[in-house]
Amino acid sequence: MSPLAPGSADRRVLLYPGRYHIEGAPSPWLTASVDLPVTHDHVTQRLPSPALLHRSTSALLDRARSEANRLITRCAAAGRAMDQQRCPSAMVWRRDHGKLTVTSLPDIAGLGAYLGTARQTGRTLQFNSMWQPGEFTYSGTPSVPPGHRRFNVSGGVELTEDGNGARIELWGEPYPP
Repeated sequence: MSPLAPGSADRRVLLYPGRYHIEGAPSPWLTASVDLPVTHDHVTQRLPSPALLHRSTSALLDRARSEANRLITRCAAAGRAMDQQRCPSAMVWRRDHGKLTVTSLPDIAGLGAYLGTARQTGRTLQFNSMWQPGEFTYSGTPSVPPGHRRFNVSGGVELTEDGNGARIELWGEPYPP
């Protein structure tokens, strides 16, 4: 094997004809596998590069749901003191409209993987999350009548370099700050 570029994780390998099953490193949070067919004339033809796609495990999805629900509830309880960069924008905009109460939590339908650059730890695997809307009520103030509002949140899961730890974050906007 020889790297394609310095620091690159990609490698070139000469293979005998056949079908090869390739799997990613074991992880409690991710699975990855691909079947690669190789023909006898693979040396003269340019083969499409097989993608080893990472998929979240049910354990990771369950943890993301649980942690996101905890963070959303904490945002509502914080009222005016909520973290404006980490809480859902709809809540932030109404944080001074009286008491906020979450009446239905958003449902995380799935997690989509992408390679990203972590803040100071180098490359890590992160996720953009796809969420279904939740709803909250606000009690109102003398100048604002009580009401309710649907809200969406976005967030992600940052995995540790060894792949065993995971930190779930909410982002106030659709993209990480």
